[in-house]
Amino acid sequence: MKKVLSLLVFSFSLLASYAQTGEQADTVPDIQAAIQAANEGNVDAQCFLGIVYSVGQYDVEQNYAEAIKYFTMAAEKGEPTAQYNLSLFYIEGFGVEPDTVQAQKWYDLALKQRADLPPLIVERPATNDIDLTINTKKKGKSDKITSKTKNKFAKAIPTFRTRAEAGDAVAQYNLGVLYYDGIGTERNYKEALKWFRLAAEQGDADAQNNLGIMYYHGHGVGKNYSQAFHWYSLAAEQGHVAAQYNIAIMYEQGIGTEKDRAKAKQWFRKAADQGYAPAEQRMQNL
Repeated sequence: MKKVLSLLVFSFSLLASYAQTGEQADTVPDIQAAIQAANEGNVDAQCFLGIVYSVGQYDVEQNYAEAIKYFTMAAEKGEPTAQYNLSLFYIEGFGVEPDTVQAQKWYDLALKQRADLPPLIVERPATNDIDLTINTKKKGKSDKITSKTKNKFAKAIPTFRTRAEAGDAVAQYNLGVLYYDGIGTERNYKEALKWFRLAAEQGDADAQNNLGIMYYHGHGVGKNYSQAFHWYSLAAEQGHVAAQYNIAIMYEQGIGTEKDRAKAKQWFRKAADQGYAPAEQRMQNL
């Protein structure tokens, strides 16, 4: 739990002007007054309470559900700080199931207003596309998953496993997806890591990007930014747009590699050329 808390404090300290103001004040903020103001639509109060409940301040117990509630109130009114912080909750799964679609939605909205916001590594695990046709890449055959119900996915797992164990990279990738997001089975990052690695080693770009995500966030393995950069790079070289954006950020910030603004701009451009708007926005700041 301590590790999670340190991440939250670091993340929100970047933007938590409301909490910093309260901490520096001579008197303890009136939380009940803030709650009343927030419920009456005061955006500043909503953002402030989001921070307070995120980290547990001023004799208020940490409560991620309440933090999400207040950040959402402010985010829906267009407040970029709340939008950004809400995206962090969805990325890390604080008080909510990790949801890369929601994370990207709020981050993009925030970035449109505040280009100076700290960049986020974009997650694109294949769970966002799991309802689509999944090709076997063998003899033109394909498996069509037409239902999102867990029961359907649970029944698909033995088929994927048989093919995955036989060395089918697509089956390995799909099995990794199911374990990564806990669809049709219990979430198991170590199993996801295993199957993504096998597919990645066969050159599957989506698996390589997902493996980078897992090393970057420490899902099922110790955080290792060098390894994250390695796998993102392999996927980026194959034209994977999210991986291109991810290594551009790593070059820009010097995460897992030396800072290199020229290379960052190069990879942002490649992603932007594929229509990825956040890459174009990041380029403007270089």
